[in-house]
Amino acid sequence: MSVKELTQLCCLSESSFRRKFKAYSHGISPLAYRNRLRVLKAKQLCTITACTIERAAQILGFCDAAHLYRIYKQYTGKTSKQRPNSTLHL
Repeated sequence: MSVKELTQLCCLSESSFRRKFKAYSHGISPLAYRNRLRVLKAKQLCTITACTIERAAQILGFCDAAHLYRIYKQYTGKTSKQRPNSTLHL
């Protein structure tokens, strides 16, 4: 869901929504929050269900696995290690 769609659901302007969201989430932007959740879900998919990184990227709306890798590194500060079954590890 985009920020624009969320603002419409909340009946707020985009700037007002972003300001309130950051205040509620202790300074985290809506995009950063969403990406953090997507990284956590990708880790779950890859470790619990043995889903491939490519499939997790597709399920979670990333452009491709490379995009997921970039976001993963941004939020964890680490590069993912790829094993033969393509899972994400810390």
